Amino acid sequence: MPRANRPTAVVTPADLSADNQRLLLESEAVRSVLAERETLRRREAVALAESNMLFAALEALSGERDATAALQALLDCLKTRLAIEQACYVQATEQGVRVLVAIEPAQAGLVLPIPPRMLERPRRLGSIAPLLLRDAMPEHFPALGATLIAPVAIPGEAPGALLLG
Repeated sequence: MPRANRPTAVVTPADLSADNQRLLLESEAVRSVLAERETLRRREAVALAESNMLFAALEALSGERDATAALQALLDCLKTRLAIEQACYVQATEQGVRVLVAIEPAQAGLVLPIPPRMLERPRRLGSIAPLLLRDAMPEHFPALGATLIAPVAIPGEAPGALLLG
């Protein structure tokens, strides 16, 4: 059969424009789905990292012989996992805020010039300097920039907190 006998479709500029619009909408839909998948992937990666850190912290706590050793292991784990310079457990005492356990054993027993009321609720501070009751921290305690204070309620104990910086 000769070609001349077959009908040919006529493509108008309106048809091309409509096809172009359809392709643009489909492309946008695909981009949107890909963006949603990437957002979910990032969210899941963060959740996995948090779960792994929690697992490591629980493993550190459960593998020790007493509460002080368990807390020391937890602080070491937090230092490694969070890449922080300072981690310690502090408690309000009559003398002030005392370091009970710290990454550096020489810091245990130091009294920090921080008001005990600062241990009552979670805090995220750009600098701990405005809170100090004196001009400086003790000699063996590093100057802290950004600091997290996470209260830890232990029944029958004085108010305490993890101090991370």
